[in-house]
Amino acid sequence: MDSLPSKSISCSVVSGPVTISLRRHKSAGGRLFVRCSEKDCLYIDVNQPPCPLTVSLFDGGISARSAKKT
Repeated sequence: MDSLPSKSISCSVVSGPVTISLRRHKSAGGRLFVRCSEKDCLYIDVNQPPCPLTVSLFDGGISARSAKKT
């Protein structure tokens, strides 16, 4: 099984660098979301404004995974 990608970005909510990773909700039919390393953030695992984290940050990784499966 392939691991989902992760990378470092600068987060405006916590005013510093965080590590983000792409995850799959097991209880939501496998829907993708972005997990942040900042455990104290009010928006952790929510990905709603003003949280800057969106699945689109991983567009290249999602496309590569889809191509690999076909």
